[in-house]
Amino acid sequence: MYELLEKRKSHGVIFANIQKFKDRDKLITNRSDVIVISDEAHRTQSNTKTKVDTETGELKLGFAAIVRKLLPHAAFIGFTGTPIEQDDNDTREVFGNYIDIYDMTQAVEDGATVPVYYESRLLKLDLDADTLKLLDNEYEKLAEEGAEEQDIKRSKDENARLHALLSAPQTIDSLCKDIIDHYENNRADLLTGKAMIVAIDRATGIDIYKKLIELRPQWKDIICVVMTQGNQDPVEWNDIIGSGARKEELARQFKDNNSPENGRLLSNTKGSVLAVPFQGTHTAVTGESNSHSGYARISVLNAKKDTIYSSLVDFYSKYPEKAIRIMTPKLPKGDYTLLIEVTGIKPVWTDKSKTIYGSDNTFVTIDKIYYF
Repeated sequence: MYELLEKRKSHGVIFANIQKFKDRDKLITNRSDVIVISDEAHRTQSNTKTKVDTETGELKLGFAAIVRKLLPHAAFIGFTGTPIEQDDNDTREVFGNYIDIYDMTQAVEDGATVPVYYESRLLKLDLDADTLKLLDNEYEKLAEEGAEEQDIKRSKDENARLHALLSAPQTIDSLCKDIIDHYENNRADLLTGKAMIVAIDRATGIDIYKKLIELRPQWKDIICVVMTQGNQDPVEWNDIIGSGARKEELARQFKDNNSPENGRLLSNTKGSVLAVPFQGTHTAVTGESNSHSGYARISVLNAKKDTIYSSLVDFYSKYPEKAIRIMTPKLPKGDYTLLIEVTGIKPVWTDKSKTIYGSDNTFVTIDKIYYF
């Protein structure tokens, strides 16, 4: 790499990790037309401080400081989704002010992603907080001191006690019960949709799957395991993991707009729209009516995006009831789009005494959409 940099007179793109520079003392180049682009420009990429090694007492330069010493007149540009602002590590102090910010709000507006909502759900385990802090500090120290990625990974892999704790039967049992409780009491009828559970390793993923099926046998047809298959896997895993073709089919179903699981909506925001393309002749929309619900405008568009059917559907009822809310008229077989729009209007009425009756909100709740 050094030879490439020293001999390169102009042009060229060179990829390298920052650890490549740590053993170099000699200046690489004084040129000012060198641009260094850092991905994940935080932590080691922003570490320009000189620190004292607590074991040897020697002064050690941070990675970022070493690169700037070897390329003193280079321009530096950093990309990061998590800029840091701390006393000893400030991303903007090192790289300068932001050139451009592409945040989640803009990504949602552009259609590059869907809205993301975060909810902290901490599963209580008998793991000493000080122990976790010591582990985190040790891994950060390894990274700052120039440990290669494989060294850090090896260190983590060797921590058998932590791994054993996270994959222990009692931990998995607590986790699965918490997931079930959260789903059944918070998500079975509200903000419904598809979910993903990420495990620490493949064996733990299988154990989580088995425990969920043990606790909720009726979920067998809606829970799937997606992971690579190994030659040394237990035979019993074969039916759970399936073939490569099965994984591709699962991925297709997960993204398929014609899957009933993709026809979900819960909103009281005026103008919120669920748009579902489908092929066929008509649809049936199921959802819940209750005392908090309002009107929805349900329309069918043809391939040219012309509205060929539209109806105002009332989702109010005094008591909760799940049922088919509408079945669209049968049309010639073709490509259509079903639009469900929250109107923001709530059904209310008064009697002679001016007493107001009806809904107290404008929610529209869609559970499933069936296609014919």
